[in-house]
Amino acid sequence: MTKVSADEIKKYVAVYVAMQGNHSLTVEQAAAAQGLTVAAFRQLERRIEHDEIARDKSSASAGERRPANATITFRQCGIAAYAAAVAS
Repeated sequence: MTKVSADEIKKYVAVYVAMQGNHSLTVEQAAAAQGLTVAAFRQLERRIEHDEIARDKSSASAGERRPANATITFRQCGIAAYAAAVAS
């Protein structure tokens, strides 16, 4: 897999932040606002989940607080937990 760029991380985080900010948004709408199809967003999500540095950067960008050795992803912790991490 190719490395995840900082721009890709920003887009990934922006999709989740947008959906949390507007609960009526679908993943299709939030991804499209970042210039991504759902398939491209899911592929990016998989790449981030498998790239430790990108995963940590996306968590830090979102303001998520977690131990450095944690491997939980946004999908695993769910949108509600992600929203709580962003709000803190």
